[in-house]
Amino acid sequence: MPSRKSHHKTRRGCAPCKKRRVKCDEQYPSCNNCNKKSITCSFLMIVPSSRLSPSPTLLPCLSAGVKAPFRVHVFQSSLIPPPPPKPSPLLLAFEECLEDAAESFKSRGQELLHHYTTATSKTLATDLPAQTVWQGAVLQLAYSHRYLIHGLLAVTSLHLARLRGDASERALIATSASQFNIALSLFRDVVTNITEENCEALYAFSTLVCVFIFITSQDECKAILTPSPNTKQFDRRTQTNEMIRIEATRLRTVRGALVILFPGWDWIVRGPLSPLCTRKWWPDTPTPVDAEAVVEDRQLAALKRLWLQPGRSFDYAFPVLAAALAELRSCFALVSQLTRNPAYVNRGSNGVYDRCANGKLVDRGAVFTWPIQVQGEFIALLESQRPEALAILAHYAILPGRVRGVWWMEGWGVSLVTTAALVLGAERKSWIEWPARVVGLEWENVL
Repeated sequence: MPSRKSHHKTRRGCAPCKKRRVKCDEQYPSCNNCNKKSITCSFLMIVPSSRLSPSPTLLPCLSAGVKAPFRVHVFQSSLIPPPPPKPSPLLLAFEECLEDAAESFKSRGQELLHHYTTATSKTLATDLPAQTVWQGAVLQLAYSHRYLIHGLLAVTSLHLARLRGDASERALIATSASQFNIALSLFRDVVTNITEENCEALYAFSTLVCVFIFITSQDECKAILTPSPNTKQFDRRTQTNEMIRIEATRLRTVRGALVILFPGWDWIVRGPLSPLCTRKWWPDTPTPVDAEAVVEDRQLAALKRLWLQPGRSFDYAFPVLAAALAELRSCFALVSQLTRNPAYVNRGSNGVYDRCANGKLVDRGAVFTWPIQVQGEFIALLESQRPEALAILAHYAILPGRVRGVWWMEGWGVSLVTTAALVLGAERKSWIEWPARVVGLEWENVL
């Protein structure tokens, strides 16, 4: 009896072959039986669409009109490209806030948002926790508080203008001014009613106001001191009055944050913005850190001789001057600790610091403790051009004058000393020789 021819059983055949009860050769992507019958092989349903494109060997047949060995059926959805990602709600809010800007800026929300998160936010603080707050928590607040978005756009536009310095600078500055004016009008409507829901956004915006005022005031100072052919020439008295006005405005702007901090302190310190206003790692009682700091403290202490002179009658201004000088000495001591004391530098820096003329400052906030704490009566003495108050102001200029590379603080130290020099004149030049030397003031341009 002849032996029966062996055959291979298949259990993985396609659906059409199983239905017809014929042997499937299991050829992918379409078996030969389905190809001969010109029917759709079920294997096509499980093969990736990238493998179903005609091979190079089939292209001549297809171009010549010859029937291909099999027809490719691809789900329609595989031919449609994925939709572009939807813009974030915050980006949409940025674009919406720019609707009133110049035509060329209406669609630049993405550029400004990117620049803020990658560059501008890092310039608003030195220590890493505070930088992280500006990059994350502040942006989350901005989505719910429109004045904060306008404030971020204003400051970021100014930053871009400073970095570029090309033909687009004027347009960026105009956009910044427009955004700031809108933000300020919205802010004024809210700041009269500080609540737990808005105090954090208000505080963040008050800081942005400081940055904006600092940099725009610096432009004013340049126009007053070195007028161009397109600006007005000021006489000496007008120069002095205008410079006093500018510096008093800057000090009051820094102190403006207290309007929000006092009623909202408990809410803010318990929230995500706590790193912006609390520094638990700072020394409780700052003292000069080394011999250099001790010498500087003695130079500051000697300023009290300007008003405490034998035979001079008491003046109501003496306690105000003494308090401002005591706060200035404390500020110098704190900055010395955060610049040259390894115990605080290593703890607070996280590898981030401001370059200073005499070290690495790990927290720029220390420089602003004096203008925050100084009394309003002292600012009034500056506005009345009290010589002793101007001398103290000039010595404070040493601290911001030593900081390098912070775009919105550049030139502030020189402006402070220049303002004092305009009031004191050549006869009191010796009062401010030390700060003038530190900031690099050129006397011939002032006296």
